[in-house]
Amino acid sequence: MIFMPGLIPKALSFLSLLAAVAAVIDDTVEQGWNSDEAAPLNKDATLNKKTYIVTFADNAVSPTERCGALALSMGGFVEHVYDQVLNGCALTFPAAQAQAHDKFMARSLNTVVTAMEEDQIVNAFEPPVEFHDRSPDADLARFHGRGRDATPGKFHVRGNQGGHEAAIAAESTVSSWGLDRIDQCTLPLDGHTTKLNATGVRVFILDSGIRSDHEEFANGVISNEDCHYSAIPGETALTDQDGHGTHVAGTACGAKYGVAYNCKLCVVKVLDANGDGPLSGIIAGINHVVKLCRVSGSDPCVVNMSLSGRYSNAENKAVADAVDAGIVFVVASGNKGTDACNFSPASEPLAITVGSIDISDNRSWFSNWGSCVDIYGPGSDIISSDSESPTAFESRSGTSMASP
Repeated sequence: MIFMPGLIPKALSFLSLLAAVAAVIDDTVEQGWNSDEAAPLNKDATLNKKTYIVTFADNAVSPTERCGALALSMGGFVEHVYDQVLNGCALTFPAAQAQAHDKFMARSLNTVVTAMEEDQIVNAFEPPVEFHDRSPDADLARFHGRGRDATPGKFHVRGNQGGHEAAIAAESTVSSWGLDRIDQCTLPLDGHTTKLNATGVRVFILDSGIRSDHEEFANGVISNEDCHYSAIPGETALTDQDGHGTHVAGTACGAKYGVAYNCKLCVVKVLDANGDGPLSGIIAGINHVVKLCRVSGSDPCVVNMSLSGRYSNAENKAVADAVDAGIVFVVASGNKGTDACNFSPASEPLAITVGSIDISDNRSWFSNWGSCVDIYGPGSDIISSDSESPTAFESRSGTSMASP
């Protein structure tokens, strides 16, 4: 719901809106709204619109019915229904809604609605290029020379601990120092890396999609199950016009640069070609994951969210609900160089929030920090797959790179 300037005093707008939404939902549902007459879902919106994320207090009436009733009565439309997390939905209303405005102002607070939050844009923010006197290539050269008995550019690869077979050949070229760093507690780097066996684990990447024909994913790591999803209109999950998601997925499960092998990689596109996406769509992506992973007998699920936005109760609650459903969430702390507790999903206590370090174990200059950060991982000058071509690779920096 969006109102033209001057229609409503700022001090009253949000509380009035919250009260009215609850009251109108009650009225419309009581009048026998038929879900077969559902308000339009995912309709083209005008530029003059606002979207709200609404959470209901109970499950007495399904969120699909409640949201449809509200949208139908007020001339808006339902963007997403959240029936696995939040118990709510995202509703969009055009600006010129005099009738809705009158209803909002005439109603009193109703306990059906527990929370209402305006949508926001979340992004895969990456820091600007740091002004220093060493290039990524110099960093890598320094890395190649640090390992004990390490030949420059050549690193021995140990099989996964715990009795599993080796992920790849006994000796392999590894170009990212991060793979060496994460299997040991202290420096110096030892020239070895340990691949983790992810057999039977579904790894969900909530990001900008992936380039599915990239050679990093040629080993069948992309799941052939119906687990992929796109919240971005007109874009399929297995494409990536931004490149961020392809890089993150390569670090998680790529054949050469991935931390794990034998993943079942599931792609959930929530960011567009510019690396941006509405919070309402990100919560829809979380809802999709929970719906799949709650199926009895399903494989264990791990989710990576290398994205960040302003603090959001709705987003944190959605992540918490998903963790309560048995899903592991790993999230980036953010790249503002400030307290991670001011951002979501980094501030959610049930998520594993990851900050970034450089090759010398210093906190990366861009990394958010603070009590909300659970762990630090390599995030400066990390090489992984790029979406430019099926054989392209790129060095990127950010807590997005540390998270997977």
